[in-house]
Amino acid sequence: MRIISTSGYGASGSSAVYDFVRQFDEINCFSGSGEFQFIRMPDGILDLKHFLTDGSGMIACNNAIVRFEKAMKKGFFAENCRSVLGKKYDAIVDKYISKIVQLESKEKTIFEPSDITARKETVLRKILNKETYFHSNKERFFSIMSKSEFDKITKVFIEEFIYAFPDTEGNKTLLLDQVFPATNCQKGTEFFDETKVIIVNRDPRCMYVNAHRTIDRNLFMPCDNVENFVKYYRALCENEVRSDKALYVNYDELIYDYYNTTQKIIDYLGFDKRPENEFKHFNPNVSVTYTLPMLTCYDKKDVEYIEKELGDYLYDFPEYKKIEKADELYEEHWI
Repeated sequence: MRIISTSGYGASGSSAVYDFVRQFDEINCFSGSGEFQFIRMPDGILDLKHFLTDGSGMIACNNAIVRFEKAMKKGFFAENCRSVLGKKYDAIVDKYISKIVQLESKEKTIFEPSDITARKETVLRKILNKETYFHSNKERFFSIMSKSEFDKITKVFIEEFIYAFPDTEGNKTLLLDQVFPATNCQKGTEFFDETKVIIVNRDPRCMYVNAHRTIDRNLFMPCDNVENFVKYYRALCENEVRSDKALYVNYDELIYDYYNTTQKIIDYLGFDKRPENEFKHFNPNVSVTYTLPMLTCYDKKDVEYIEKELGDYLYDFPEYKKIEKADELYEEHWI
């Protein structure tokens, strides 16, 4: 399976690159969910792989499998996919879990606090003069395997899951959003035959202001306090594990240097022409309002603090030349 994935840091503009790429006729967009996050989400595939393959999961493997099942059966992603696939979605997830579980047995453990119950037994309390705890005897999962075995089983599951959705053609490159973590984008690529990953970052001033103005929708990042945001943004950038197999794009460059930046994307993806439906889904003339103009109507103190603390990550905004139509773009660059 060949895929293209866009990933970002939250409010960093990855959806803009996604919209640009989906303008190519040879691209097939995944219709199951807005963001394809179950590989990297908490208690998702990567967390499951860690506990089943790192050699120290004799007890933790049960918890990991239980948490994975819960994550896949509840929440927005599950509801979104279930609305398209119905009961088939749960059947595919259950089939995968049955493949990774090596055995089930009745066991007790002292390592799972939620399974330990306190009983107020009168006689025992009088003798011991304290609460008495009894460990639950319940069905538990066990599974320890090699990374290669886990990858093989998981790859089959992901392909079955994706191709279960309508209009997912096997001969087209599939475009997915937010598959891999932006801070280490090679994690999870082992589950696909061929991957192209585009990581999108953004001027921290615009990222903060945009997130702060829509704080009711951006609670996944610390945007209520500028000092906390600076710590957050700096930690992301300083601890990023870069890959020479990925393409790194700046959202602001995508707008202010539209042709050169989009041409880098086209070359990286191996296309020999510009998108057939250029400007249909992504229009820099619209997106420009979310950049520098937005900063002029916001609290300057916050902006100045970011400029002082994150100077190395700022984008030097040039004058923006509005693109009236695609013909002008082609004439200007001799294409």
